[in-house]
Amino acid sequence: MSSTFQIDTAYPDEGGGAGYAFHIVGLNGVVTSAIVRPTSLTPGLVIGVCEWQDPLCMSSVVSTEGDPSPWFQRLFLIYAAAGPTSVRVVPELAAHKWAIFCATFPDPSSAAQGNIRISLKSARWEIALASTDPDELTMRLRIPAALRDLDAGSMMLEMATRLVRKRSSPA
Repeated sequence: MSSTFQIDTAYPDEGGGAGYAFHIVGLNGVVTSAIVRPTSLTPGLVIGVCEWQDPLCMSSVVSTEGDPSPWFQRLFLIYAAAGPTSVRVVPELAAHKWAIFCATFPDPSSAAQGNIRISLKSARWEIALASTDPDELTMRLRIPAALRDLDAGSMMLEMATRLVRKRSSPA
């Protein structure tokens, strides 16, 4: 099994901004994708439109309150779209139902306007954070057993938060 993660580019919206793409692969093999287009990224509150790439799933407005930093605005918006409230729409997001969860969004700390990809894999209980910035290394963390009963969105938020804090701390 390859340990290389390919970086997708974020999907541009009609206004020239970037959407945050994610997809989920269920243990049953079903793949569901979505793009979250931010409409408001203000300190402490993020709002966006989640466009599911499945004709059976309707687009919805998502919002959440949280950390005002650009990193956490992006993570919280993806969580708002892929967290526990979306499990009824996309059952593959539920705990013990997902195999892979990947999210791609603009890197808030990249001067070169690169992208970040966060990948969770339940087969190896691992999360990886990769950047299109050639100076950045891919970071990986093992997902602790205590978190393995979370839905995919909640696990992404918890583990990505740990990676971002680790990435931001001095070496």
